[in-house]
This record gives sequence, structure tokens and C-alpha cells, in this order.
Amino acid sequence: MLGPDEFFQGEVVFAEALEGEELPHASVAKKTSDVLVIGRTGAVAEITKDALIFGETWRLGGWAEAMGRADRRLQNHIRFYPILNGSYTKQTTGTVYKNVDRSNGIEGDYDYTRTVYETLKKALIATAVAKRPATVIVCSLADSFVIREIMSGVRTPAGLTSPLPGVKAIEVYDGSSVTVNNETTTYEGVTAGTIYLVKPFGGFKEREKQKLMLSMGEPDLSCDIAQ
Repeated sequence: MLGPDEFFQGEVVFAEALEGEELPHASVAKKTSDVLVIGRTGAVAEITKDALIFGETWRLGGWAEAMGRADRRLQNHIRFYPILNGSYTKQTTGTVYKNVDRSNGIEGDYDYTRTVYETLKKALIATAVAKRPATVIVCSLADSFVIREIMSGVRTPAGLTSPLPGVKAIEVYDGSSVTVNNETTTYEGVTAGTIYLVKPFGGFKEREKQKLMLSMGEPDLSCDIAQ
């Protein structure tokens, strides 16, 4: 529940009313905010009388599953979009090209696994120095395999390197795409070759007033809508 000081402001005026007159209503208005936005999303499925008689597409289980998938796609987009589309003007970590023995490599001549390990380690150190130590990695499915492999260290001629500390979860998000009525909606995912280091609960606020709800409407036989 959003508090009155955070998002809403209400105004009340006491007015004199004679017998039979109506008192003015109090007003509740949305305050101007650059951060919090009230929004509502929804979808409608109309089941015609012909569909009930001649088809099986009206089965509610199928519609409920489709609504659930749509809700999950939207929830993922809402959560990942601010990360993927953030403005990162103070990037300091570039690719650290390394050979398997940790000697310096160059672009086009380096050990891929060791390079990913050293680059990720440098990036994690940068988050710690900035007092925002990252504990979650957000990446594409293609990159998740090598990232999971190097988290426990990289094998070199001198032995196994130390594990990368601090990371508690690896979130894979490739986005999704769905076509409804010949119109395609695409939720962009993480680009392969790019990862995001995230510190949860440090500046991320999510306020969801209501979970997904499914309800049945009244039929409108004048439009041949049965449900």
C-alpha cells in the first residue's frame, strides 16, 4: 500500500450545506513523481456462441494457461527492462584479454575462458570499490554456460584459480516474442557477449498492488458473445 506522503495527496474542504443539499466530495489526486507510475495491464478473450458449439478453443484451461504465460513474460520484462536499458555512463571495465597462463593476450589471440574470468573478476572488484558489491549476474543463455563454468575457478597449468566470490545467483534472460492476431510483441533480452552485475535491494523498488486475476464477464448475445 502506497502511503499518502509517498504518492498520493488528498484534499478536503468543509462546506455548509442546507437541508437537502449535497456536500462536496473529498478529492484524492496523484502527486507528480518521476519514479512511481500507476499502471494497469490486462487482456480480454471473447468466446463466441459458435466457438462453444463447434469448437474446443473455448476451453478455459487453455485460456488460463495462455494468460499465465503472458503475465510471466510481462513480469520478466518489467523487472529486467530497467537493467537492460539503463544509462551506464561511468563504465570503467573493458575486456581483459588473457592467455591461459595469465599472460597478457590481445584481441584475436587470447584464451576465451581465462579472458571471461579475468574480465568478470575486474568488474566485480569495480562494484565493490563503488560500494555496490554485485551479487547477481544477468546474462544470456549462450553466455551462462561459460559463466557457470568459471565461477568455481579456471584450470591453468599452475592449477585452479580462486573462485569468484560474492555472486549468489545467475539470472538468464533471453527475452521472448509472441504473435497474437498477426501482431508480434517482442520483449528484448540480454545481448550475447554482455552481462550485467546487479546488487539487489539497493535502489530497486517494486510495488505490485495486485497479482494476476482471471474473471468471467457477462454474455452479450447481441454480439454473439457467450462468455
